[in-house]
Amino acid sequence: MPPSQNTAAKSEKMKLYIKLLLFVLVLGLAGPFIMKGPDGRPMMDARELIPDVAGWAQRAGHWWQQLAAAASGLSAGDTASAGKTRVYKWRAEDGSWRFSDRPNPDGHSEEIWLDPDTNVMQSTPVPGPPEPQEKEAAQAPGNGIPLPLTIAPGQVSELLDDAEQVQELMDKRHQALQDALGDRSKED
Repeated sequence: MPPSQNTAAKSEKMKLYIKLLLFVLVLGLAGPFIMKGPDGRPMMDARELIPDVAGWAQRAGHWWQQLAAAASGLSAGDTASAGKTRVYKWRAEDGSWRFSDRPNPDGHSEEIWLDPDTNVMQSTPVPGPPEPQEKEAAQAPGNGIPLPLTIAPGQVSELLDDAEQVQELMDKRHQALQDALGDRSKED
């Protein structure tokens, strides 16, 4: 194959490869707008991509007010008022108390600093999970048989010793009954 045909074939393959990559990219970007989520709606909506410019202005204004209040409080040298809100209080002519963020225009007012954390209460400590305890064999009511009816391999020899003692006890009782009955059991 001549070099010019080889270069043209490589160029065509490269173009096809780039087209394939662009198709995958477009599909990947458009997929969330097409694919349905668990609620049956598309996973993304184009409205999520449009910024809320009106909200920016409001947040910027609020931020600017906080910055100005912090700067005025720090310039006065009152670091105890940092993070607190300044409120003015005075008694009106009718005897009622008035509160405002501005001093009384008619005369004397008292400046009060409100701490936003004043009414915050400490939470009650939540008890942790109970400590794991070794499970004791539960006793069946009345008969003293351990429940569940399984025995650990290390307890088998103890169980056999108990069984031999019970057998000896039963043999002794049987012998006592035979002695008490005497010869009557032989006559029957």
